[in-house]
Amino acid sequence: MSDERLDILDLAQAYADTIDRRDTEAFVSLFEPDGDLRIFEHGELVPTAQYRGRDQLAGVMGLVTIYPSTFHLVANHRCAIAGDRATGVTYTSARHLVERSTGLIDLEMLIRYEDQYRRRDGAWRFQRRDVFRQWTTEHAAERAPLPT
Repeated sequence: MSDERLDILDLAQAYADTIDRRDTEAFVSLFEPDGDLRIFEHGELVPTAQYRGRDQLAGVMGLVTIYPSTFHLVANHRCAIAGDRATGVTYTSARHLVERSTGLIDLEMLIRYEDQYRRRDGAWRFQRRDVFRQWTTEHAAERAPLPT
């Protein structure tokens, strides 16, 4: 894999990491200053939410801080590079811990991201990231200690 492809894959993985660590500043830095994040729900053709520019992107963390913990696993990643621009697709299993009166729930969202990337000053960033939630599942969860 070329260094360029690895750099773009690292960008996709950094996105997941900054969300799980709740690092708003690092999250926002992954986007171009006029970057765009659009969220689509279950096959909708029009975004249900859109965040443009770093000030609005900083508000995205509020979507996940309602969960005590999240865990994003980045899986399939493909990209096509043309100079300082690229497009790509990334698949992710995004798990969200939910506290309910009946106990803990693992809310899993299977997500496909469609991305437009831009390289500036040697660094790749998101110009646009479209989030397509494919479906969700719920499972019982617990915070049991590891056996010793």
